[in-house]
Amino acid sequence: MNAFNVWLRCLRDICRVRVDEIENAKWLLDRLSQSGNVRISAQFSTLEKLSGLRFEVLLSPRFSRSEFVRLLAAIPEANLKMESERESAMRLAER
Repeated sequence: MNAFNVWLRCLRDICRVRVDEIENAKWLLDRLSQSGNVRISAQFSTLEKLSGLRFEVLLSPRFSRSEFVRLLAAIPEANLKMESERESAMRLAER
């Protein structure tokens, strides 16, 4: 597996994850599901202008934001990028 980009935007008890290719997203979802701690929401959306996928990870007191970031950072293939509110708004405006 080649390295790929993973954008992360966390808000309260949800982390929104965007992966740059659908195949990479499927691989990452499989890898995350093996950890046993990650609860992924049922809502997936394919990005229109990008060949990627977006999904949400539900956080809890038993699985915090810092634990999720640490889990992603431990995956060598995932180039983790934190996305700010401003960057997210600019990306949406470009569509």
